[in-house]
Amino acid sequence: TDKLHPELVIQNILKHCDTNTTIVIDAGTIPTYFTTESTLEKSGQILFSGGLGPMGYSIPAAIGATYARHDDVIIAATGDGAVQMTIEELAVLNTYKLPIIVIIINNNLLGIIKQWQDMAGIPKFQVDLDNPDFVKLANAYNIEADNITSLKELNEKLDKAIKEKKPHLFNVEVADVHIPLPL
Repeated sequence: TDKLHPELVIQNILKHCDTNTTIVIDAGTIPTYFTTESTLEKSGQILFSGGLGPMGYSIPAAIGATYARHDDVIIAATGDGAVQMTIEELAVLNTYKLPIIVIIINNNLLGIIKQWQDMAGIPKFQVDLDNPDFVKLANAYNIEADNITSLKELNEKLDKAIKEKKPHLFNVEVADVHIPLPL
């Protein structure tokens, strides 16, 4: 099966967001996709590190967001490289039953680093990832999780996770696509 285009995945996630949604985004390609595709209008609906690049920001920041915005749906959007910096925080989600939806945009790469290497004409170096099974990891923390292979599946399971209001992790396999850059 063909991998999903990350831009389409982000667009579909955003379709599930209303004024009672807070999205916490990680470093890498994720901020570019979310900020260029977002039509969210409420101030502070997208929380991110301001481009300072701390990989692993989204899950710990989403934990804080659940306490600040306890009525909101909280989504932590991260990449497969960034999530591995703080994946142990899934223990906090489980312990306190925090209704955070973790969405891993998984291209098996450190995507933004690879893109810079490509643009500079540098051979690909140290960017390929041999990822663990993120669904099994989430399950080890007693968190429900799904591998997502289609937009239909993403939409159905995201709707269900939003309604259930409990921790959930989605591993979304996407194609290696460069983020759009300004001309």
